[in-house]
Amino acid sequence: MIGSEPSTLGVYLFSRKGTPLLALPSAEQLPLDPSQVEGVLALTGEFDREGLDDRHHEPVARVQYDGYGILGLRGDHAVVATVSRGTPAEALVPELERFLRRCEKRLRRQSQE
Repeated sequence: MIGSEPSTLGVYLFSRKGTPLLALPSAEQLPLDPSQVEGVLALTGEFDREGLDDRHHEPVARVQYDGYGILGLRGDHAVVATVSRGTPAEALVPELERFLRRCEKRLRRQSQE
């Protein structure tokens, strides 16, 4: 069915304290303001306990918000999230894990300098 496939509309990176570090739209503008995405993920609480998916190394949160699907992964130093139209594809999780690991590595190096 045309148009029924979920599509990623934006990727967001936050510090563990919730500070937006990066927001990349797939088109000209982000579907949600970074503060909205961070707020929704914060409302899910410690999603490393709730919504934990044992198939992945990083804690995964899946949230539906205002017609969007938000997929969040929390690391030691950062949180990465995608906003999709529809439910985010499960295939995104390994890609986000790799992205989060690279970001965490950089953040650790920066904090040691």
